[in-house]
Order: sequence, then structure tokens, then C-alpha cells
Amino acid sequence: MKSVQFSVVVFPKLEREADFLQLRERFATQIAQPEPHILIVLPWVPAELGEVMAVIEFISQIRRNLHPLAIAAENWQESGEMLIGQITQGEEELLTLRKSIIGAETAPLDTDFGSALHLILFRVPERRARAKVVAEANRIGRTLAVIDALLLIRTLPDGLWHRVARFPFGVGRVDFYEQLII
Repeated sequence: MKSVQFSVVVFPKLEREADFLQLRERFATQIAQPEPHILIVLPWVPAELGEVMAVIEFISQIRRNLHPLAIAAENWQESGEMLIGQITQGEEELLTLRKSIIGAETAPLDTDFGSALHLILFRVPERRARAKVVAEANRIGRTLAVIDALLLIRTLPDGLWHRVARFPFGVGRVDFYEQLII
């Protein structure tokens, strides 16, 4: 039985978002999935609600010293069922952000690419369609993006994501989307 997991992600505002959304509509319309994102902190299963509250308080404090970050992603490829892009600008800043949250190096992600950060566009479950999606995404090419907030995500056992809280960089109100129940 799977447990409820939490993770920290960013949802970049993409320059070419409309192009990638059209691509997703063509090849993965039947799947409910989150918008393009970067996984900053790997999913974890909290021992108790207090652990999640401590993470919320910690992220709430560090985000005050953060400023919007520009990134670029390109070289689209498949990783399992996911269409991902290599972060070619801003990766060092994102790795520093990850390290400031978790305090050490992370274990490798469950991908062919190790612990490097990638922009995850969407999932394409059909194997034959993935090659077409990769080719189309590479025709779209490089996209620039801005990151201005961290999000705490709760993943239910069925795989659906629910936003728990949004932490804008700098001064601003933390938005809570739901009550925390584990």
C-alpha cells in the first residue's frame, strides 16, 4: 500500500507554454497531470503532521531571501513515460536552492539522468507516441522560464497531486490550499 507523500516543486512560468500545452493536448489529453514542473525535493513520507509543519515553517523562512530566478530548458527527451528537458541556464541556482532546503546532497532521482534537475513537461503513457512527442518538443526548442515561488505538494496513494502551500519568493503571503491531514 502506498503512503501519502510530500515534495517541494516549482512551476516555472514558461515562455513557450502555449506550444507545449498544445503538444500535450495532441498526445496526452486523457491524462490528468500537473503543469510543467521541476522537482526540487524528492517525495518523502512524513512520520507525523509535526514534521510537515516544521518543513512549512522552514520553507516559509528561507523563501524570504529568494528572488525570482530565470532558467532555460531544452534538449527534450523521454525518461520513463515523462517528457523532460535539460535545464541549461539556472541549474546551479536551483541546485543551491535544493541544498538550502534539504541541507545536503540528495539521493539520485528515479530516472536515467541521476540527481540532475530537469523540467518535466508531461507524461505520455503510450510508448509509440513518446518518440513523436520528443521530436515535436525538440522542434519547439528552447524555452525560457521564470520561477518565483516554491510549492509544497501532497501526493495521494492514487498518484494525484494536491497543492498544500505556495511560498512566493521575497515578501508576500504564503497561500495554503488545504488543511493538512495525513
